[in-house]
Amino acid sequence: TTITKDVNAWLTTKAIKDNINDLRNGLLNNGILWNGKRVRYTEAEIHVYMPKENLTPQLKSEWLNKLNTVDPQIKFEISTIEDFIK
Repeated sequence: TTITKDVNAWLTTKAIKDNINDLRNGLLNNGILWNGKRVRYTEAEIHVYMPKENLTPQLKSEWLNKLNTVDPQIKFEISTIEDFIK
């Protein structure tokens, strides 16, 4: 979840950079080692949730355009928090 409207600022946070890098490395290396077990995956997704007052169609489009250039192998989904907690 985020209240950040600036996708570039969001992408510079350590947690987000680490998450994207971990998913990318797992896609390239036949999965990741987690708790002593190999977790294999061939698809990766990141779901971003924002308050509905922050998420406009234009903002969603800007974010998806940027995120799809960050790593085209990772599928990004953007929704409102309110849609998730129905």
